[in-house]
Amino acid sequence: MKIEHCVFVCASDVFKGHNEAWTAFIESDPDCTFGSNNRSLVSRDFLLTALEEVDAKGVQSIIDRLERLPAEVYIDLEN
Repeated sequence: MKIEHCVFVCASDVFKGHNEAWTAFIESDPDCTFGSNNRSLVSRDFLLTALEEVDAKGVQSIIDRLERLPAEVYIDLEN
């Protein structure tokens, strides 16, 4: 069995200070499931695309934060 590794940041860090944007993202019915997992990882590009549909204060700040991350970094929606 091969142990895999990945790099991720917590959604709470990505959305820090932008609760309205987080709530709007959750309510936008994104094409992913989470809520009862230990980790729910989505790619940076997935989240950038999902945020294109979100109209809320702070979204552009979140997009700016995400664009500074390397593409191979995942976002953990559970934390």
